[in-house]
Amino acid sequence: MYHSTRVPSPNSSSSAILQRRGPSPSFDVVVSTSPAPSSTSSGPRILSPSDVLLHTGISITPISPSSMPSPPLMLAPIAEQESDLSEGSAVGEPCTSGSERNREVTEATRVSERSIDLHLQTSDEEVQQRQVTGQSIANIREDVVTPESPEYSVPYAAEPSRHIIFPITPFYNSKNGCNKCTIWLALLFVVFLLLSIALFLVWAITSDGFRNLGVHIPNVCSSKQCIDTAFRFSTYMDPSIDPCTNFYRYSCNKFHTQAEDQRRNFIDQQKDATLRQVHALLSAPDDATSARSSKFAKLLFTSCMDAGQRASRGPAPLMALLRNLPCGPVLRECTSFNPDFYNWERHVGMLDWYSNGFNLIVYDTDVHPQDRSKMILQIRPPQLEPLIGETRRQLIALANPSETEYEPLLQASIRQNLLNEVVQQTFMRDPVEVHTQLDEVAQFIVDIDKATVLTARLTPNTTYMTIGEFTRALPEINFREALNAELTNIYKWTEDDMMAIQDFDYFAELSLIIARTPRRAVANYLMIVTGFHLQQYSNQPSIQFSWRDCVAQLSELQPVEKMYILSRQNISTEKINSFLQNVKKDFITTHRSYPLQYLGRINQMSFYIGYPRRLLSEEMVWRPFSKVNIDETNYFTSAITVLKQQRNYMLSQIGTYLDNDDTTSYNVLVPTIIYNPHVEGIVLPISFLQSPIAQPGETAPMYAIYSTLGITVFQMLSKIFWLQLDETPQKLCLDSIYRNFLNPSYRNIQIDTALANTIELSDAVKTTDYSYSKWQDQVAVHQEAVLPAFDQLTSLQSLFLGFGTLLCNTDGEVPGSSYEATINSAIGNSRLFSTAFQCSNSSLMFNRRTCV
Repeated sequence: MYHSTRVPSPNSSSSAILQRRGPSPSFDVVVSTSPAPSSTSSGPRILSPSDVLLHTGISITPISPSSMPSPPLMLAPIAEQESDLSEGSAVGEPCTSGSERNREVTEATRVSERSIDLHLQTSDEEVQQRQVTGQSIANIREDVVTPESPEYSVPYAAEPSRHIIFPITPFYNSKNGCNKCTIWLALLFVVFLLLSIALFLVWAITSDGFRNLGVHIPNVCSSKQCIDTAFRFSTYMDPSIDPCTNFYRYSCNKFHTQAEDQRRNFIDQQKDATLRQVHALLSAPDDATSARSSKFAKLLFTSCMDAGQRASRGPAPLMALLRNLPCGPVLRECTSFNPDFYNWERHVGMLDWYSNGFNLIVYDTDVHPQDRSKMILQIRPPQLEPLIGETRRQLIALANPSETEYEPLLQASIRQNLLNEVVQQTFMRDPVEVHTQLDEVAQFIVDIDKATVLTARLTPNTTYMTIGEFTRALPEINFREALNAELTNIYKWTEDDMMAIQDFDYFAELSLIIARTPRRAVANYLMIVTGFHLQQYSNQPSIQFSWRDCVAQLSELQPVEKMYILSRQNISTEKINSFLQNVKKDFITTHRSYPLQYLGRINQMSFYIGYPRRLLSEEMVWRPFSKVNIDETNYFTSAITVLKQQRNYMLSQIGTYLDNDDTTSYNVLVPTIIYNPHVEGIVLPISFLQSPIAQPGETAPMYAIYSTLGITVFQMLSKIFWLQLDETPQKLCLDSIYRNFLNPSYRNIQIDTALANTIELSDAVKTTDYSYSKWQDQVAVHQEAVLPAFDQLTSLQSLFLGFGTLLCNTDGEVPGSSYEATINSAIGNSRLFSTAFQCSNSSLMFNRRTCV
């Protein structure tokens, strides 16, 4: 329905028609001019354009009559969305009936059903008059104009018009529609308000919100790294123990109460995580994009996991190999052994990889002293820790022998716990039958172990000389015979070739040990360690293998390393390297009181992070195996062939050059930080850069990074640094502190070694404190985000607890053990620890003097 309002003018017979319906967001105003009637009328007053503009607050310039035809002045609305026409009515006018509405719509057929037309009819003279007099529209009387009125006019639809948008919203003319909207909006607002009040009350009651109003809520870190760290804290630490009394027990007491398979140090945890990741990669099916090296590794893994074919062959492949190698009389089939004609150097040379790192002379690679990128031959002592390490630890834990008791008890333990088992399971002989020979081997192992321990260092004493010079320096060792036995087929050496000898003193001692040891004992030793190494690839009836064994065996292969690297491309090597460079600078800064020549090695130190780029090259990874055929039905032979081929290819690279991101020893899948003195670098393999080691670039607080990655690198730098110095003053200072934490009944037979380890760890803790505090000052952040459920800890307390729980180890299971004493002495050397935990000066952990 249309409602028209007429505003009469006393000076004109023209009329203005205002047609209105419901609320409208805006209006088009169409302004045109026409001559006024010549006669004067007392009818309704006409609105002039200026009156309209005064009402709306908009000013325009009127159109000259000469610029266009002279239709009536009119206002036309913008088309709106369809709405109920019955909702609106004029102010003070009753609603009309349905028939009246229909009649009005019919009579206004040329007028839009959705418009509000204001028809203004005026003359040029009145426009000018109104502009001159400035008559206010407030004094204009309103009247109703119907379609029958003479003032009513229909706009000219065909005439050109000019549109001006007027932001007029005549909501005040509506009675019914907007009242309903208002009621609904009011109801919604009330419901929302009630719900908000209810939610606030629930929060306040359940979270103790009223009590905490105005209390600072700590910033809690919720990243995966923080959750992992918080889990380690909650499962290792014992808050019932005072950290100022025994920090190791405070950090690790609950660790020692866990099940045996859960008591693993962080290195063992990383090894397990790496094995699981490699297992998932080797178990995944191949696709069209799988590389040759990947398919090759998966084929070997499938063969290893085939229990049926391995059981059908049993130990026969292993025994066949041992019979084709130089043997000792401990092997039943070795009936032709003659000690007078036995050449131990040739035996050593032929075994090479078969006896792994247990050989009496181990071949490896080094770099040339004048050209650190050129590879040369290296010989080094054996590493017997994997062979007798567990036996040694059990002996110390159970018997706690004195220094005079140690060697006889170690020999008996090796004889009983190691040799008997290998001979019985691998060689299938009754140990009683060869007990005399096994006693000789046990004594020989103790002698070799003693020689390697005396000369073992983090930075071994490396001597560079030609092959000819070495043979002349130790004529008791026929080294040429060892080279010609096997290595000559791989590496064409000459007498003038430079060679690196690790621990020359060991080889001098070896010649003396060989001279006093029966030849059959030497031959039996080499036979036993070869069988000990190779039995893992064989199928022994008494040994059950699992996927872990298969994965561990194949982890030595470069194709497997490549698969693992490709699955770990998310580490930020640049950020890690930047952090480590700052670590190195801070270490140098804290040791400026020492002569600069001792810091030279630290200053030249480089970091090898993650992996060498060559392992991403399919061509380089596949090259050693391009001519190797795998027999899927014979895992033992296939595995031995593949691993031996990789070893030979590595030795064949002697004389070539290393890439700048590579070293002579880069075991990607061994999660252990390694110092390589040959290239003056610290190697951090990609398998080491995983939980619980926090890394820069991850969403972890800096105290978590410093207490894991930082402390381990600082400890390695400390080891390198203190090997150059006389540690006697520091040992004397720490001795009484160390013994305060040592159980009086615990007879430590290696006190000097324990104090040396304590010095290195104390230095690492002190330097970590300095570096982290420096970072806090630089960024002006002295309280970082807290760990979940540990918001009561300060950042400094989290720092100490971080490396306290990181160092939990089964070696500290016995209260007052040497390992526990080392940790407590190192932490007690830190003044910052006493401050962070507010230790009283009467507590055991209080820093009374700083020894390092």
